[in-house]
Amino acid sequence: MARQIDESLVCIEVHSSDPKRFRYVLQQGFGVSIQPGCSLKVLLTDQFEIADHYIDARIKTAFLNHKPVDDYESAIINDGDTLALSTAMPGLVGATFRSGGVLSPFRSQVSFRNRDNPGNDSHQGRLTLKLFNLLAEELGQPFLKKGIWITSDTFTRLYSQTDEIRDTDFHIISINNRKPATEQVKQLMIADPPVDIFMSVR
Repeated sequence: MARQIDESLVCIEVHSSDPKRFRYVLQQGFGVSIQPGCSLKVLLTDQFEIADHYIDARIKTAFLNHKPVDDYESAIINDGDTLALSTAMPGLVGATFRSGGVLSPFRSQVSFRNRDNPGNDSHQGRLTLKLFNLLAEELGQPFLKKGIWITSDTFTRLYSQTDEIRDTDFHIISINNRKPATEQVKQLMIADPPVDIFMSVR
């Protein structure tokens, strides 16, 4: 993620009637605050509040730092990690990378393994999360409502893609708890270097 500006924390509250407008953000990757040092299973169930039966039935593939995860109980989450979640992918590729699948031994050389020195769990951290396929629609809304971290570059692309529906479906309610002026939004879009934005969607 980009640096965080020193002057003030940029917090944007957006109103949208269609969470599907944010599918790009959910797949591209967004930041979420976490308590590091726990297992992937604990992250999903306790911190993300995803039910066990949903994990078993829907989350068929997990990549932690770009490596497939076989055992959610033993994979440890650290500050700064990247986690990608997906439903079952089609074909041989999907069968090979499916967590705990019968073909998983064929990728043993690339599977995720914990670091020798896992991160400290005494502080709050941030994880980059990516949701693919149906998970973007099924899991995305709670994250959007609670708030996610994106860069101003990502915000610019999102805002630019909604020209035709901005007046009816995409409203920036506030920036730092104040009604934004057009010029303020433009300055945020061209920030160089990019800044971090905490965005919530209601």
